[in-house]
Amino acid sequence: MRESQHAILPGYGALLQHTFLAGCSSLSSPVGCTAFVPLAACVWTAELLVAISLLFGLFTRFGAILATVLALQLYVGLASTEWIWTYGMLVLLALVFVAVPAGRRLGVDLWLAPRLQAAGQRHRVARIASWFV
Repeated sequence: MRESQHAILPGYGALLQHTFLAGCSSLSSPVGCTAFVPLAACVWTAELLVAISLLFGLFTRFGAILATVLALQLYVGLASTEWIWTYGMLVLLALVFVAVPAGRRLGVDLWLAPRLQAAGQRHRVARIASWFV
């Protein structure tokens, strides 16, 4: 809710208020916000996917891309109310995980990457999946 009031990009707060928070009687409580509950469920699921991906090293680049999107959303919405580099460091850390094959050292990606690359020569889905390992 606070993101819609203190966004650093002009128009981002209005976008949140007129789409996801439409119908809310008050911005201090989610009562009456019909689109807020599915949005909250999607954010919770995305955060769970990021945690599983980075913790187990399973499709690490996919988890890092998703973490970058989530951190950018937090940065745009909350950077003006807190220390501005709090969320900026989250974005940069997620971008490091996108650039570096982190899951290929101690994660499931160590086992999965060679198999997907070998299968990628024959199957398009395996080739696309190998980009996220």
